[in-house]
Amino acid sequence: MQALKAKIPGFVAAALIAGIAAVASSYIPMLGTILLALILGILLGNMEFETQALNPGLKFTEKKVLELAIVLIGFGFDGQHLSNLSMELAGSIVVMVAVTVLLSAAFGKLFGMEGNLSLLLGVGNAICGSAAIAATAPALNAEEKEVGLSLGVINLLGIVGLVTLPALSYLLGLSDYDTGFLIGGTLQSVGHVAASSFAMNERIGEWAMVVKMGRVFLLIPMLVVMHFIGRKRNPDTVGRFPWFILFFAAAVYLAQTDVLSPSVIGTLDSAGEFMLAIAMAAIGMGIKIKPLLKLSGKGLALGAVLFVIQISMTVGFILVLL
Repeated sequence: MQALKAKIPGFVAAALIAGIAAVASSYIPMLGTILLALILGILLGNMEFETQALNPGLKFTEKKVLELAIVLIGFGFDGQHLSNLSMELAGSIVVMVAVTVLLSAAFGKLFGMEGNLSLLLGVGNAICGSAAIAATAPALNAEEKEVGLSLGVINLLGIVGLVTLPALSYLLGLSDYDTGFLIGGTLQSVGHVAASSFAMNERIGEWAMVVKMGRVFLLIPMLVVMHFIGRKRNPDTVGRFPWFILFFAAAVYLAQTDVLSPSVIGTLDSAGEFMLAIAMAAIGMGIKIKPLLKLSGKGLALGAVLFVIQISMTVGFILVLL
């Protein structure tokens, strides 16, 4: 009971920050609740006031609450979208995701980047932005500053892509079908994909979400792979298997059945997104800006390189397959 009481202040602080971020995101929709929660957490965490009483709750939130958030987000996955993917397009999505992650590791060594930052950037670019980074970080035993920087870079690139990809589609003269594949195959977060594609027209939006769901589905095997990479990189660390992956898979499965009503599934998915914002706020409060700035140049460069490669691969597949 005493241990539980010690965790309450930190959790409440993170939840309040997430609540503020949720309200503010309605005025700054391009940033979104999750990124705003992270930013506010970082700002508060770097102010000169005593946070020792909050630490137990913040540590609990950035680990356990984060895992619960990822599980609940699984209820938002619509597997029926995958039935609209041909074998060729499904294969191209797998190739693009795998190549992006492999190149992130290779370029990370080339850029002289230590730790897990390059892999976090690779997974964030390849699959589903903030959610993928947040889910992968525990498996890799990533440091808070690595998580914070990768989240910042991925969301920045997402905002840039949200605006530039429709323009690129226009310049290349792509059809609605091709444009949906371009946006769904490259933009990082589900929110950015929806905002960018549906702003053009409904046909583009629907197809972009089909392609995006194909990428999100690969989060499950990717988390298993990252767990074993983390164990190999840190042989002295007793790393437990991230069991929440199995619960995430179960949530995805349940979302495809009639066991739960659509309203219940929607409520669980929304709760997961808000819990993810709470976890991001907790992570942000543990990030110190000075060490983060030392990593930012290489991190931003690598993220940008990966994003350009992704766009190039997607355009290549469009020219060959579509």
